[in-house]
Amino acid sequence: MIDFAFLQSLINEVVNYWRESIRTVFSLTPGDFLNIIWPTLLFDFPRYNLASWVAVFAEIFDKRGLRRKEAFKRRLLANPPLVSVLIPAYNEGEHIFATIASLKRQSYPNIEIIVVNDGSIDNTGRIIDLLKGDNVRVVHASSNQGKAFAHNMGYYLCNGEYIMVCDGDTVFDRDAVLEVLLPFSDSRVRAVAGNLQVKNEKANLLTRLQALEYLFSIDMGRRFSARADILPIISGAFGMFRADVVKKVGGWSVSPGDDSDMTTCVRKLGHRVDFAPRAIAYTDVPTNIRSLIRQRLRWSRSPVTVRLRKHGELLFRQIAWKNFRLKNLLSIWNLVLYRFIFGCGVVVMFIYITIFSTDLLLPLFIVISAFYTSFDMLHFAAAFILSRDRRKILPLVIYIPIFWLYMGIFMKTITVLGFFDEILFRGSYSNYYVPRRVLRVKPRWGMRDPFKNIRPESIEKLIGKTAK
Repeated sequence: MIDFAFLQSLINEVVNYWRESIRTVFSLTPGDFLNIIWPTLLFDFPRYNLASWVAVFAEIFDKRGLRRKEAFKRRLLANPPLVSVLIPAYNEGEHIFATIASLKRQSYPNIEIIVVNDGSIDNTGRIIDLLKGDNVRVVHASSNQGKAFAHNMGYYLCNGEYIMVCDGDTVFDRDAVLEVLLPFSDSRVRAVAGNLQVKNEKANLLTRLQALEYLFSIDMGRRFSARADILPIISGAFGMFRADVVKKVGGWSVSPGDDSDMTTCVRKLGHRVDFAPRAIAYTDVPTNIRSLIRQRLRWSRSPVTVRLRKHGELLFRQIAWKNFRLKNLLSIWNLVLYRFIFGCGVVVMFIYITIFSTDLLLPLFIVISAFYTSFDMLHFAAAFILSRDRRKILPLVIYIPIFWLYMGIFMKTITVLGFFDEILFRGSYSNYYVPRRVLRVKPRWGMRDPFKNIRPESIEKLIGKTAK
């Protein structure tokens, strides 16, 4: 039987709590507001809002760069160098047909596609065998060895001047390959990241929030970081490399964070890493909380595994490195200061207020929500100006009022947990993404210099001394 008296009392308590919280908010002085939002103004506002608007004006007024890319585009189409597309495929039977079909429809005319079936146990092998021929080559590994192994296998069999990597569930715009080549018009550039967007964004609320995240962090964030020359990663889902730099690095390391490791090695050689915002590809994102948490824990372990443990000299001894570049130093310290130190501070503050200052929780929630929503609206406006498909991103604007909860609380918590899991327990060494039998025979990463015995798992040992 329902206790209506208790229910009425509970409702009154909630209403009174809200009423007092709103009164507290309206009684705050400008100094009180500043005390609450100063971390946002100091860290988030410059990092996202100012950076995004700098990217807007840079895109609008960079006429010289535009002319250089247009001239390079004409040369590419007049005498197109071969682009080798490497597709590692493990149990991608549901997606691999669409991926290869989108690559066959590319406007760029000189592509070879190498699909490495990495020991799939579904129908991936049968599907890619049906598609091979013309410019599609197929390789079957006897057992699952991991994504980096598949990249190395494809690399040692390819012939292209440029090497493009992608996932088996990535689908490309018709001009994606051509557009991702254009930043190579700058002779200092040796690797370029493509612009990833969410393919299954309409699945549920979680995928829509991830679509907004990709818009802010990849589309807008990488525009600025590329122009500032501090772009830290070429995603394995869509990226392009000059073949000579892949050979110089020694291929992909069969270990956690292989895409981050490859990008860091390219930067340490003294080369630039760029971003192609008009090279658009679509990828599936997790549709449930459990899958999303597993993915982001894996992603958040990578900075510790790769940039701090393996390439730790970039933090303190970079000036002694023969290819010293100040921007490499800024890139890694940006990661440490913002994602780790500031991320930990936000999580600790939220836990402290929740436990010890419950009466301030709702007022702070209201104030921070209002400020973050305002900042995210400015961020969205910048993205809207630069977007090529404004009708597609416009529906995402209604999710901005709750986006700060997703990014500011949920994602920061997952990131911090991933950092500590890697630092204390080395969770990446039991990562499901790399087969355990592969991890067991690889050395634990403690060496500082990645160019000392750079790739002990060289594919040459597996397929013979193949000359490039």
